[in-house]
Amino acid sequence: MSAIVQMRGSIPLFWSQEAGRLSPKPDIFGK
Repeated sequence: MSAIVQMRGSIPLFWSQEAGRLSPKPDIFGK
């Protein structure tokens, strides 16, 4: 089960990094 949790946790993290990289104004990642 822990492996599944890590997979589910890594997906939002990946998308958050992509969003912060593509976002013209990283308000959340600024801090």
